Amino acid sequence: MTTVLALETTSEMCSVALNRRRNILAESHIAPRRHNELVLRLIDKLLTTTEIQRTKIDLIAFSCGPGSFTGVRLGAAVAQGIAMGLGIKVIPVPTSDVMASRVSKFFPDRSEFFLKRQSHRGWAYVARYRLASRSLTCVESDQLVEESHVPKQAISNVDVLFNAEDVIRVALNRTDQAVHPHLALPKFVDGDSPYIPSAREAKESHS
Repeated sequence: MTTVLALETTSEMCSVALNRRRNILAESHIAPRRHNELVLRLIDKLLTTTEIQRTKIDLIAFSCGPGSFTGVRLGAAVAQGIAMGLGIKVIPVPTSDVMASRVSKFFPDRSEFFLKRQSHRGWAYVARYRLASRSLTCVESDQLVEESHVPKQAISNVDVLFNAEDVIRVALNRTDQAVHPHLALPKFVDGDSPYIPSAREAKESHS
């Protein structure tokens, strides 16, 4: 079975996970703004606990966002660095796909649902998913919207926590989507990145 090391650094949760045979082991901590201090330490601890050598890792997966700008960039950088050192590929997994996978297990009877993840200054990421015959499909990918426009029935990441264990479960079904490290990039949406103004801001700046 493919051995995957997974990272989740897009929220206040700093988490790493590794699968060994059919088992998934994870190290997770709620650590706002301390991910850069913890992530490599957690990886080393996990490898020691599982007695798996780095050279036995086949793929790296990371939650690629959108999410905390610093956290998303950190996850990508760590994934790329380890993958380059080992000569292996990377699977970037959209963060809402990770959360949707967890939600589908909590609410298996919901055929469709919205996800809401907090962004900044009264804004949130919203995505919509459809669940049919145990198959999960993203109907509308992440958009950055004002809190007042978030669907009332949206499920919040405050109510459903997810970690690197969920990243690894999604990644194991996407091994064919692995890319070379330099192509494993963070995901941003319109108005999200400090380097990408929102459509409204861009329009206002030219008016």
